[in-house]
Order: sequence, then C-alpha cells, then structure tokens
Amino acid sequence: MEWDAQDLDGFETFLTLGRVVTPRPIGWISTTGPAGDNVAPYSFVTPIAVDPPVIVFQAAPHRDGSQKDTARNVAATESFVYNLVTKELMEAMNDTARQVDDEFATAGIDPAESVAVEAPRVAQAPAAIECSLRETVDIEGTAVIFGAVERVAVEDSYVADGLPDAEAIADDVVGHVIDDVYATLDTFRKAQPE
Repeated sequence: MEWDAQDLDGFETFLTLGRVVTPRPIGWISTTGPAGDNVAPYSFVTPIAVDPPVIVFQAAPHRDGSQKDTARNVAATESFVYNLVTKELMEAMNDTARQVDDEFATAGIDPAESVAVEAPRVAQAPAAIECSLRETVDIEGTAVIFGAVERVAVEDSYVADGLPDAEAIADDVVGHVIDDVYATLDTFRKAQPE
C-alpha cells in the first residue's frame, strides 16, 4: 500500500511517520523558565551533526495551538538537556508527559544543576547531554529546536575505554515506537564494510 503525503491528515501522518521511522530515542527534555523547571518526553528527536555536535527535537503545539512549556523555556533561556531514558525510568518518564505544574515532583524525580547550561538535568538519568540553543525553525506552528551540544555526562557504569559503552547502554535504554508502544534493544554485531 502507498499514500501521497498530502492525502493524510495530521494525525495519520504522525502515526505513519512514527510507525515507519522506528524505534526512535525518547527525547526526555528538561528545561527551565519563568514558571520553573520542566521535563517532558518528545519522540521526534535525534543527533543530526557531529562537527559541530547538534541535537534536534520537535515540539508540536498543544491542540489549541499554544506553544508547549518546553519550547517557551528554550526560547527564554536558550538551553535544554537531553536525558537518557532507561527501563528503570520508564514510569517517571511517562508521568512527565502529563500537563501538570511540576513534572519533576509528579514523577518523583529531581532536577540537578547542569555545568554548561541553565536548564537542569534529570538527576536520576544515567546520561545527559547539555545543549545551548543553536536555532529554532517554525514549521507551520511546530517548533523544530536545534541544540548545540555543550557537555555530555555519562555514569561510570555506562562507560568503557573512556567513551559511552554501547552494549551497557543498549541493555537498559528504552526506545519509542508510537503512542503507548515502546521498545527495548536486542543487539547483535555485523561488521561494517571498510
């Protein structure tokens, strides 16, 4: 079966892209702003450049068209943190998807001070990537936010030979398929051509 993209409505497009471009990392994005600290999950997120290092995520507006706290906070402070979601943090991550005044308290997690940016980290996350705002592109109301990577923090148990350990992280990380469908990784090795 095939579709012309213009024949799909917004929700159908979201489901189609989310189900085909999968699994995706969960962008557990923490920010701060005039109303305080905020943390929320985003499923359209990825690193897109390494020299310079850049992470991008999109913050679609609320159904009423208003901008989400995350996008407003990034605009106000020009910073955000990407926090790694593990199996142990799934419930907390899911709780932060609620529209509440204090996601950290609702989810039972703690903000931790970042080193290079104003936005806080999630203290319980085993890895965090601190980003400063590089630019925001508006695509018909959706804020596509590009962050310049300023600092990376990874717990020692997830490090081998001085770098993040792919297998240790893969054992614990959780990815997103769509809606309430998530994935864990079953890794294998395949030599890449030279």
